[in-house]
Amino acid sequence: MNLLKQRKFTENLVSDINEILFKYGIDDEISIDDITVTEKTVSDLVKPESKLSNAIINLLWPSIQSAVVYHYTSMEAAESILSKNIFRLYSIEKNLSDGEIVTFCERFKLNGYLEKDEKGTPKYETIIAANTFLGSFTDSEQNLEKDKFLWKKFATKGGTREGARLKIEITASYPDFRKMRYHLKDDISINLLSDIDACIKKHNREFIFNGISKLCSFYLPEECLIQNEYRILYRSLQGSMLQPKNDGDYDFIELPIGTNSKNGYDLKILEVYAEKQLKMDNKYPFVK
Repeated sequence: MNLLKQRKFTENLVSDINEILFKYGIDDEISIDDITVTEKTVSDLVKPESKLSNAIINLLWPSIQSAVVYHYTSMEAAESILSKNIFRLYSIEKNLSDGEIVTFCERFKLNGYLEKDEKGTPKYETIIAANTFLGSFTDSEQNLEKDKFLWKKFATKGGTREGARLKIEITASYPDFRKMRYHLKDDISINLLSDIDACIKKHNREFIFNGISKLCSFYLPEECLIQNEYRILYRSLQGSMLQPKNDGDYDFIELPIGTNSKNGYDLKILEVYAEKQLKMDNKYPFVK
């Protein structure tokens, strides 16, 4: 394809993409300079702003700069957090049985991640899960039904409420503090991803999305909807500031509490709510 034809092809492609973005309420158009088009692919991986990928992410999974949230947990975990002033982000591998990653890959036909390697292990376990760490929270404004459910699921032992509910203010300079999306039949906006992919396939190209491996961690089955989950996510790669440790079962990384950290997330505990006094730093407000 000569340069003139290539430019005309790219202009038509960009026009079709912008039409879809406008359909979903995104007015900021992309230009031919915002994407890289080859004979087989369309991407913005090497573009400084990744404008197309970020437009999609910001609509469907906007970053949260600050929020007050709850974290329900066991007594043992709560006392560890409150005495050591450390909050652990655990590997997503700990949650794979809940439909993590797979739900998203199946929904958007990311078959490459679902394929198995020579050992029979799905590729997403090594490509995504091995270096993805997250902390889970929920909205601090909720009804009694949801509160009871979360106590039962995360902070009850032998039928007795023995854990704690931590009220935490999270301030994020790192972009991956986001709300979860759930696999809902009436969630029309999520089809933006599918429509962009179909548009590019119509032009005989594959869309390579910048950040797709992170989005897998912000999408869950419908049955998890009651949790109304917020997440902070950190990908620990070679050279990252935070490197994993292991508790004997799973890898985790540590975030300091109450300090201005350089890892992108600042956590401040506003209140500790539990049935009985916990072993904890007495600087934290306790409500029985």
